[in-house]
Amino acid sequence: MKQIALLISIALIATTIIAQPIKNRLQTPGGGQRAETVIVGYVTKKLNLTVEEAQQFWPVYNNFTSELRASATANNGDEIKKTETMLAVQKKYKPEFSKVLKSDERANQVFIITRNLQTMAERRKQEARGENSERRPMQERKKNKL
Repeated sequence: MKQIALLISIALIATTIIAQPIKNRLQTPGGGQRAETVIVGYVTKKLNLTVEEAQQFWPVYNNFTSELRASATANNGDEIKKTETMLAVQKKYKPEFSKVLKSDERANQVFIITRNLQTMAERRKQEARGENSERRPMQERKKNKL
């Protein structure tokens, strides 16, 4: 029963996101609807969102990620200022997430999940560019042993 509810909520969330203007959608490296669907599923599962929570959560989350991106690009040259403005955005949205998710713990989880998604995206970018990632040396060592 939980799996059916999860699938229904993912489908509802995906249609909600697709119906929004492109500028409000989640922006992912490599873009594409598949990446958005994967992110929606990942976040929904990690936060264990109900259908009602998901309907309230995704518009807030989309605004949050848009503001994070804007603050990151606006302060691209100054790392301290970039960190400060991104923290200000998190502080601004924490009460909104707490209201929707009905707990501070789950609101904090949003920030952890977002950071994990950013880390995964950065790793994929590095791998796509052929840069050394943390995993690459281990893979090369395995090849050399064979």
